[in-house]
Amino acid sequence: TSYTYSYAVENNWYRMYRAISSANDGLNALADGMQVGDGGADNKRMETFAKLIQGMAHGLLACFYDQAFIYDETVDLATDVLELKPYSEVMAAAISQLEAAAADSVRCGPDRQHITVKRRGQVSTGIFRQGEEVIVLGATRAPYAETG
Repeated sequence: TSYTYSYAVENNWYRMYRAISSANDGLNALADGMQVGDGGADNKRMETFAKLIQGMAHGLLACFYDQAFIYDETVDLATDVLELKPYSEVMAAAISQLEAAAADSVRCGPDRQHITVKRRGQVSTGIFRQGEEVIVLGATRAPYAETG
């Protein structure tokens, strides 16, 4: 039997867990006292970004596969045994991580404000920083949107 196209299934799996593992490493480094920026000024931003990556990767795993592992910074791979969970539980974990990222992002700094933007019939909520940077945290279909 040949598995010529196995990469089509395996690549997404490995890439999502690589992203989750990197996010977990960053969160654990913060928990161990690592400082990002002057005196830890950017610690919250890094934590928020890591939660965003965890949520996006778990969400994609839930979309691609019927089962996946829920793996966050609290899991110790040296002692814990991960069990496959149904996609509905993986998606619930993803949504929880994305909500944590969204809640934290509003508190990232005094020069940020929450906005809603319209693009091709899609309403995206995000965080706007002075200048051109927009971090999009979610999207839904809607006929219009107002900035607020």
